[in-house]
This record gives sequence, structure tokens and C-alpha cells, in this order.
Amino acid sequence: RWGRRAARLLRPFADVRSGPTPADRARISEALMSGDPRADAVLEAIDRGETSMARVREALRAAVAGESSLPGEPAEVGDFVGAVTEIPDWLDPDLADHGARVCLRAGLTGQDVLGDLALLGGYRPAATTEVLTSTGRLTGEGTATRVAETMAWWHAVAAPDGWRPGSAGWEMTVHVRLMHARVNRAMLAKGWDTSAKGLPINQADMAATNGLFSATFLLGTLVLGIPHSRADGRAVMHLWRWIGHVMGVDPDFLHDRPRRGLRDMYHFLRTSPPPDANSAVLA
Repeated sequence: RWGRRAARLLRPFADVRSGPTPADRARISEALMSGDPRADAVLEAIDRGETSMARVREALRAAVAGESSLPGEPAEVGDFVGAVTEIPDWLDPDLADHGARVCLRAGLTGQDVLGDLALLGGYRPAATTEVLTSTGRLTGEGTATRVAETMAWWHAVAAPDGWRPGSAGWEMTVHVRLMHARVNRAMLAKGWDTSAKGLPINQADMAATNGLFSATFLLGTLVLGIPHSRADGRAVMHLWRWIGHVMGVDPDFLHDRPRRGLRDMYHFLRTSPPPDANSAVLA
């Protein structure tokens, strides 16, 4: 019932006439149980003593520079490095640059949408709140610093060439991906109940977060009076399709059309649990 109420305002914008189909629910259920195998494999190789985080960073630098891979590095590192540095055929650099300009053009209104709609809106469902409070970085005195770090990342991604491999935005995105994998491992080691809650950081949560920065950002700024052409909307979605790709989001949840992205956001809300005590703490 909460999901229906929370999602109803999205329906006119999301190309949906009814609630999630059985296939939609199965897709989200699978995503809740899916994580980021590539990042997990890198951390496992580090734990086995086959590499180190410093060597992983060096392998990333070498790949961006077009140099050969480091000798002796495990296959897991090469697989991860290739996934985040190789430009896929579908990526249009000019379109990604256009999307970054549209993001920055929103100015302070865009920051309001990211803070009050995306961030606080993301705290409403209880799907992710336990993980967020458990880290301790989004509660208490450290909250402002953590939020500022997220905004610095967003600005780095939207800066000129900020999405390109080797840029500050790209480096921060790769860092966040590996950090997510570490949080997952830490939560699972503490006895996290995956059968009841899904993985601590899972594909559904990752895709929904990417949607907040793309489709939800476009809708929120449009409602607050910033016009976006169809080309603008497609460009923003294209930029975040690439950022989601680098972050390890399943391609099935990465789209070039805002309405298709909003349809996923509608389905996520329809299948989300209502706010809990952690939601209030985070807010």
C-alpha cells in the first residue's frame, strides 16, 4: 500500500498504466540478490595476497595511459580494469559531454533537486536505510562531510571531460564502486540476513541510485522550471548510463530515455518497504 501511494505521482511521467507485472517483480527480486561480481573478485584477490589496492590503482593508471597490463596481476584485476576503462561501442562522447553541460546548467536548482528530492527521497523506502545508518557516515556530525563528498563527486562527473577514464570524476566513480564492495563484505561478515533483505548493496539499490541522479534529476528540475529538450534529456541519460556502467550497474537498468528510467523508478517504489526508524535518523 505504501509503495502504491509513494509511486502514484510518477505514473504520468513513467509510461505505466498499472503496477509492476510478474516479470517486473521477478526482475527486481533477482536484482535484490545480485551484487557486483567483478569488484568482489578484486577484493578477494587482494585478500589472497595476489595483489594490493595500490597495484590495482597502478593497473588502472596504466590502462588509461594505453600501456600494457602489469605483469603478474591476477585475471580478476584485468577483468575489472577492462570493464571500467574500455569505451563501449554504444558510448557517444559528444552526447555524454552534452549531458554534463545540461547537469551543470541546472545550477542551484539542480542542487535542491539532488538534496531534497533525490537524497531525502531515497531515504523514504527502508530498502537501503539500514546499510546507510550502519556505516555511521550519514548520521551525526559527519553527515555534512559525507554529503559534501557526494556533491563533489557529482560535480566532478559533470565537469568538462569528467566522465572520461583518467578524469577525477571517473576515478571517484571507480573508488565508490570498490567502496561499495567493501561495505557489502563487511555487512555480510556481520551476519546480514540476505534471504530476508537481499544483498546489503545490490543491483536494485545501485540502479535506483543511478536513476535518482539521471531520470529523477531531469523530472525534478523540469518541475521547478528548468526546460529540457528531448535531446537534453537523452544526453543526461546517456552520461549516467556510462557512469552506471563504470559503477557496475547491470546494463538492463541503464537507459537512454528518461521515461524508461522513470518506469524503473516507479517499479522500484512500488516494490519498496515503507520508511522505518532509520529513515527518520537519516533525514
